[in-house]
Amino acid sequence: MKLALKYDGTSISTPKHVKDIVKHLKSLKKGNQIVVVCSAISGVTDDLFEISNSIKREKKDQAKQLTNKIIQKHKQFAQKTITKSKVRKQLLADLDNDFTKLTSLVDGMILLWETTLRSLDYLISYGERLSIKIISAALIDQGIKSKSFTGKQIGIVTDSNFGEAKPLIDTTRLRVS
Repeated sequence: MKLALKYDGTSISTPKHVKDIVKHLKSLKKGNQIVVVCSAISGVTDDLFEISNSIKREKKDQAKQLTNKIIQKHKQFAQKTITKSKVRKQLLADLDNDFTKLTSLVDGMILLWETTLRSLDYLISYGERLSIKIISAALIDQGIKSKSFTGKQIGIVTDSNFGEAKPLIDTTRLRVS
């Protein structure tokens, strides 16, 4: 069977929850193809929205503190979730690349003192971008083959109605297939 499972932020709010998810996925793995979709770790989406609000209020220090809070939260989460040093090292390197991009995005938004719907959509996407890498690494840590992809990487295309974008179904079907 082909299975698609979605985990919300509460489901991945602690390293123990992630380990429980991995056990569950391991039990479903035999004879099945599994796609896992993840929300941001609990509280991260709220922090990302607050970064945007801080920028709108021209509170640079608050935006930077929240960005650092998100980075530290994910680093600690990775340290507590992944047991094999090689897997942890690779995950932290992958996350560092995303942290650099997230910091650059926030710096650019601060420089302009502007949050457009497009930049907000991109900012908010970091919650999922980071969590999928942790879940994938947790699966690898337990000997389960896994790769993490963003929606864009697998071919999902949306309209340009930022803030309320909808998938372009025909184009997405072609690219995903």
